[in-house]
Amino acid sequence: MRLVVLVVLFVAMGWGAAVSASWQVSVSGVSVSLWYVADVEVIPSKSGVWWPGEEVEVYYIAKNGRLDMAISIPQNIPLVGGRHYSWSFELRPGEVRSYDVSIGGLATLKLYGKVDLRAVTQATGAEPAAVTVFVPSRATFRVYGTATFTTTFYAVPTVGAEIRAFGLSYRLFERQLGEAKMTPPVTFTVSNYFLYVAVLGAVVAASLAAVYIYRRRPKQQSSGGVYLLLPNNLAVPLTGDALLSRTWVASVFPNAPWLNYISETHAVIRRRPDGWYIEDLGSQYGTYVNGRDVRGAGEVKLNPGDVISLGGVFTLVFQT
Repeated sequence: MRLVVLVVLFVAMGWGAAVSASWQVSVSGVSVSLWYVADVEVIPSKSGVWWPGEEVEVYYIAKNGRLDMAISIPQNIPLVGGRHYSWSFELRPGEVRSYDVSIGGLATLKLYGKVDLRAVTQATGAEPAAVTVFVPSRATFRVYGTATFTTTFYAVPTVGAEIRAFGLSYRLFERQLGEAKMTPPVTFTVSNYFLYVAVLGAVVAASLAAVYIYRRRPKQQSSGGVYLLLPNNLAVPLTGDALLSRTWVASVFPNAPWLNYISETHAVIRRRPDGWYIEDLGSQYGTYVNGRDVRGAGEVKLNPGDVISLGGVFTLVFQT
């Protein structure tokens, strides 16, 4: 049976690239030079489809990034006029980082930045023909044959600088710069496996796969009580504290291509006298509630219908 299951299940493949963009601007008289490089992956849930209109999920994941920034300050700025500074550090999309420079012990120059990443996918042989998402995220396509996907990333940085001296602070500038196209684009193909497979063979393989999946599926409860609704529409009841971990997700989706983006101790849902709460346990890729990253926020109260995303790749719905 294992051999048949391996034959009928799809093998997911990932495509990644180091994409980059640069900016040269003048903000409030300050010359600013930026260079941003991000390692991104575009991962489809299937490498091929068996029938027209089959759904393929595509995951957009930013593994890491680096922002290089240089500024030249005009002569007329007190304390720092006529100086040139450069700055480089790791910066994942959406994160805000700052860097302090001491100026002769009298003042401190604070530089800070943030980069939002947008992914635009053009698809041929699939619907919709174009999708735009912010990273990390995912999109669903219906594939009607051999489909080609080309994803181009766009970066929008927000940068700023301020001077702190003698208990006072002066903002040199803060600006969201224009969107820049990042290169190279990422392209991959989902193949068409619809090759007039013999009806008897298809029925036998599908039957064996259904038996295997049925035995592995979680137990369902009635619609009463509190539960988590999984992407495959299974309802997992909550009767007490629940640890959301890679092992738990793998028990439901053993062949998911994105398991490595879920930490072994990712998040926990706890029952309190006044309701249910979720807390991120220091996961690498974050826990999101209705699109908001709750890393470091402690316990966050859940309301019916809240959408929980682990690492931006595995989505649950909290229901009562």
